[in-house]
Amino acid sequence: MRVIDAPRCAARADLGPLSRLWHDAWHDAHSAYLPPALVAARTRADFRARLAGLLPAARLVGPGDAPLGLCIAEEGVLSQLFVAAAVRGRGIGARLLADGEARIAAAGRLEAQLHCHPANTAALRFYQSHGWRIGGRDLSTVTTPKGAVEIEHLTLLKWVTEPQEIPPSA
Repeated sequence: MRVIDAPRCAARADLGPLSRLWHDAWHDAHSAYLPPALVAARTRADFRARLAGLLPAARLVGPGDAPLGLCIAEEGVLSQLFVAAAVRGRGIGARLLADGEARIAAAGRLEAQLHCHPANTAALRFYQSHGWRIGGRDLSTVTTPKGAVEIEHLTLLKWVTEPQEIPPSA
């Protein structure tokens, strides 16, 4: 089995291939249970525009012209984790997840969070197998060209830094 490359920072040159990966993997994972208005709004151009603003927080695995996985983590939130369908189950998601957790911890956060749709049982099992726990169920409002759409999600949490004991006052 080939060794998985370490995640690396995304660069402007990665924008096209990464937005294609994100688009394809997002539709593969979400189209069956998200509102049609949101699915229709998530075009390749939409993913490219969104990713352009998130590049500083994006990491990828694989060659720049054909990335295998993408992880976006910032401000204590792992907001995106996607792996190309052809290479799922080969450890790429786990490698990107660990990298995202480490980046959140390095930013001084004790706990990380992410959102997962309740119907995305494969993703939910993956996260739980890596120590994430369900912290609650919420609604998010997403704006599309045809109006706002409410999306249900589970908030998953994980300690990424061990809390330090505060010494008693003298």
